Amino acid sequence: MPKAMGLTAAIGLSALVLTGCGSKKDSSDAQPSASAPGASSSAGAGSPSKSSGKSTGKSGGTGKGQASGKGATVLPVTSSVRSALVDAYLMNAMKKHPKEKTSDVVGPSETHYGKAGGVYYAIGEISLKNDPATKQDGPFVWKSPNGTDWSYEGDTGGSPCGKVPAALVKAWGKSCG
Repeated sequence: MPKAMGLTAAIGLSALVLTGCGSKKDSSDAQPSASAPGASSSAGAGSPSKSSGKSTGKSGGTGKGQASGKGATVLPVTSSVRSALVDAYLMNAMKKHPKEKTSDVVGPSETHYGKAGGVYYAIGEISLKNDPATKQDGPFVWKSPNGTDWSYEGDTGGSPCGKVPAALVKAWGKSCG
């Protein structure tokens, strides 16, 4: 009897973890409120630091993943990760739009975050309020060697598999088409 209960609990936990993995919009995409623990003070503030092209905000993403498969681990999108993605995107965008600031960034939304082959990846939709062309060809990709120093890798033209390992894309419930 105890073995059956343990198996039932394990199946229930697996179902709970997998519920929503492939959804387009889930609670991890909700924007944190300013009073939420861990909310970044840079969200909505001016420009990110210009000392480097990478964000150094702590991701909190080095803990246990929500789901994994064949070398890929899905991680939760925390407010720190979301803020670091915005900073990396804005640093790149400022090359063409030097007057943009954090408050001009829309997103990221529909965000997925994970690790494959020792490298962290994130995809999501992001754009600048005043430039509709920046909404094209998503989802957009970020990459980090350690989960804290993010670089914006650009758009995917609709398929993240050119810039993100296919095993991680599959773990996110997405396809390579």
